[in-house]
Amino acid sequence: MITEETGYEVNEAEVGFLAMHFGAAQERVKENKQYTRKVSIGIVCASGFGVARLMMTRLKDKLGNKAILKAYGKGEINKYIISNTDFFVSTMNLDQLPVDYLQVSPLIPPKDLVKIEYKLEDYSHIRRDTTETPFNRRLDEAYFLIREIKSIIRRYRRMETSENIRFRELLQFMTMQVTDSLHAAAALRDGIEERERLNSQIFPELGIALLHCRSGAVREPVFISCTPRGDAKFKDPYFKGIRAALLMVMPIDDDRNMHAEVLGSISGAMVTNEYFLRMIKTGREDQIRAELARELKCFFFDHLDRS
Repeated sequence: MITEETGYEVNEAEVGFLAMHFGAAQERVKENKQYTRKVSIGIVCASGFGVARLMMTRLKDKLGNKAILKAYGKGEINKYIISNTDFFVSTMNLDQLPVDYLQVSPLIPPKDLVKIEYKLEDYSHIRRDTTETPFNRRLDEAYFLIREIKSIIRRYRRMETSENIRFRELLQFMTMQVTDSLHAAAALRDGIEERERLNSQIFPELGIALLHCRSGAVREPVFISCTPRGDAKFKDPYFKGIRAALLMVMPIDDDRNMHAEVLGSISGAMVTNEYFLRMIKTGREDQIRAELARELKCFFFDHLDRS
């Protein structure tokens, strides 16, 4: 910046000297700020329970207990959520919303993490009123989660198909497994394709596709997976060499935030639980269901602790 503004070149020794003093000053400012609180950060993607959950899981590990992280779909950001959130993090452009946000890459590279940490530090010294969650609401949520988790575990299926299947053919095959009619399957397929056009749901780094959306084609949340037969990978170049496709769909109803919490915990497990990810790609259905149950059990008790 000095060079751009003045035209003078600054050597490395001088840069180091300035950086040391700026760093020391920053630490003194931190020490003088007496008030510190947890910062509420909203993680936003198109649906709120796919890419946003992957991002949230990574940030939980990096930010620790400095922040309260919640995932949202872009379409559900309302005045209430905005008023209870300090700033948002998203892979999408949120300029049309009246919010403070950072646009980042899905897997939160170091340069994006630094931006988030700086913004978190600023907000941590700004006072904000909080409201306690009523106990009866916690009871209602616990009952809802018990029913939902049991349903997801019971309905989970591991499918197999040809390694040569095309992307759209895979969508047709998987959506037929979780809907009641051809019309519903077509509507769900259209929804996933629209979501894919917004931001790809294929993650070659993890070896999976995380196909997800909200849809009126289902009446309750569903989670299934599909792999090529044997030890093969999908050969269609569009899949980028992945080993498994996951389909997660939640209904459009008044409980969408809770649905997103539950399904989002499964998305997050793809990052935090290497064994679960490996089973999704190579394990038997009973092995995957057992690990799914363990992950959802941990989510359930963690949710109760946080409520």
